[in-house]
Amino acid sequence: MFPNPRAGLGSINVYAAVDPSQLISNQAFQGKRVIVTGASRGIGEDVAFTFARAGASIVLVARTESQLDAVESRILEQVPNAQILKAAVVVMDPAKVEVAVTRVDPYDWWNTLEINLRGVFNYLEKSHGRIIAITSISSQIRVPFASDYCVSKHALTRFMEFVPIFANTEHPKVLAFPVHPGAILTELSKASGYPAELFNDTGGLASAYILHLAAGNADWLNGRYSSACWDITELERDWKEKALEKGALVNKLYLPQ
Repeated sequence: MFPNPRAGLGSINVYAAVDPSQLISNQAFQGKRVIVTGASRGIGEDVAFTFARAGASIVLVARTESQLDAVESRILEQVPNAQILKAAVVVMDPAKVEVAVTRVDPYDWWNTLEINLRGVFNYLEKSHGRIIAITSISSQIRVPFASDYCVSKHALTRFMEFVPIFANTEHPKVLAFPVHPGAILTELSKASGYPAELFNDTGGLASAYILHLAAGNADWLNGRYSSACWDITELERDWKEKALEKGALVNKLYLPQ
């Protein structure tokens, strides 16, 4: 496979197996709706742009409306006919939020969680869809002074593993893919304190790999962790059968033999 993304050695760019050119040329996502969270910059913006080029209708979601406007403008410059809807989630007054939280009844709190979380699955169940969650190699390692990030990404990866279980009962048309996008220099990685030269993968690789998954080209990875930095051809040739047989690429408690 390509270099381990933890090493941060050698830049990895788009390669033949995940080259989006054909999907873009065929407008493979015409008539599809794609919701991109964190779409105001970095990986999210790259992903939104790539799906727009492939013909999808895009919903841009982020916290800052002005940044969403800028992303929309940049997409429309390159894809003039793109259909774009923006949704800015903005906290205007933290004090009001604090008051609201303290007054929420536990049952109301749970009801909100059920609507916001389960509602997504219910919507997709009525049609069909793929959830591609941007996780991180940090979900699989322990990084000093970054427990919040590592734990949150681990929880996200773990949650995606449950989707195939749901599929056996309630949600047969929903697939989920937790994906490490690569070591990309974003605003978050700049603030991490790690040397910038460690983050030398390209956003184009991440968006191309995500497009590849969304097109249904690797559905065997449903519920399994994968990395945009891995060579998908080699992964399928050398590891797919073993991964399916052993239930690999999911989180497990390791016990020495």
